[in-house]
Amino acid sequence: MPIPITASVGLASLPESALAGRFTAGTGWTNLAHRLLELADDAMYQAKAQGRDGYARMADTGDVSNHPKIVALLQSMT
Repeated sequence: MPIPITASVGLASLPESALAGRFTAGTGWTNLAHRLLELADDAMYQAKAQGRDGYARMADTGDVSNHPKIVALLQSMT
C-alpha cells in the first residue's frame, strides 16, 4: 500500500564571498552554523505556511549574508 509523503524545505546560505579572508578556523564558526540553521528553520516554516510540498529561501535570494542576525554575528567575530 503506497504511503503519501510530503516535505517542506527551508534554505539558507552564506556565500563564500561574505567570509573571504575575515576569519580563522575555530573562531565563532559554531555560532554561525547555529544561526544559519535557525534561519533555515524559519524558512522551512514559511514553506509550510505556503502549503505542503514546497520550499522557501531566506531573503528570497537564499543569501543570508545581509540578514541582521548574521551581520551582527559576523561583526562580533572580527
